[in-house]
Amino acid sequence: MISILVEPSYSFSENNIFIGNKSNNSISINEINEINRLLKRNQIKTKKDYFKKFLFNLNETNANLLNYLLNQSQKQKYLRYLKSEIINSKQFVTEYFFNAFPLRKALFDKVVTLKNCEETTYDHNTVTGRLKVTAGTNYLVMKESDRKKLVHKDSNRKLYEIDFKSCEPNFYIKSQNIEVKGNDIYEFLMKKFEIDIPRDKFKRGLLSLMYGANDKIISSISKIKITKIKEIKKFLEIDSFKKKIESEYEKNGYIYNFYKRPLLSNNNLVNHWIQSSSADFCCLSFNEYLNNNPEVELHGVIHDAIIISTTEAVNESYLKETLSNIKIPITIKKL
Repeated sequence: MISILVEPSYSFSENNIFIGNKSNNSISINEINEINRLLKRNQIKTKKDYFKKFLFNLNETNANLLNYLLNQSQKQKYLRYLKSEIINSKQFVTEYFFNAFPLRKALFDKVVTLKNCEETTYDHNTVTGRLKVTAGTNYLVMKESDRKKLVHKDSNRKLYEIDFKSCEPNFYIKSQNIEVKGNDIYEFLMKKFEIDIPRDKFKRGLLSLMYGANDKIISSISKIKITKIKEIKKFLEIDSFKKKIESEYEKNGYIYNFYKRPLLSNNNLVNHWIQSSSADFCCLSFNEYLNNNPEVELHGVIHDAIIISTTEAVNESYLKETLSNIKIPITIKKL
């Protein structure tokens, strides 16, 4: 049961008010508004914002006086608004924001700025929750040649890039408990379905398949025969998964990703589910890796990769996180 803390800026009593019993799952309206921001929903207005025009007409800036300036009808109107907004927002306050998201955000508290870089500001308020950079050095768009120029102030620390292998296809397959042998999903599927084309063409075709392209377009992009495309779709259970989440969206007006982050857009639901779930998995796994290796410093996050430094060798073959127990193989490259 989630209880809501109503802060004084939303309360005519000028005190904190709890709606429901105070618990570990208590959340304030300001925190709900942060969730609304992440999900690109409207903010719940404070008294001052709601009665902004009223205060302006009175040439008054002190919102605390609203308790004395407003009549009972005006107060009730605001309280009805507040109740409605809390109810509408509360359905999106899922376990994600108590379990996964705090761990995800903890990753970015660990970032140490490199010698020849600016402090990076990351944001998570995209449609799927995929990262964006709003200020500072943007590792997300940095060319590989520029990454090789990165320098640590301590010459004893070596810089590495850790990158998940085929993160989004691998995460989808493992989350759906589809059995795949080996660490190369593309190689496995090409061998299983006896497809003899260049690996990069098959990769483009598989990603197009997973993200909703029709069979003719997939075949045109990759040169995979349409009969084989249908066999791969069946093996990966793409159509049944798509039907399930489309039904979920039709019923609720939103879906949840693997970690229960609400996704409000219905533009290519399979794509959004995989992209959003993988973005969370990467952040959680990187955070867990750094927690288990305190000698490692984090310097940059690049969606499904990170830039780190350490004085020791990096020998991991995969990374995982405990909320899902999914593990995905990685590559390690010295910069």
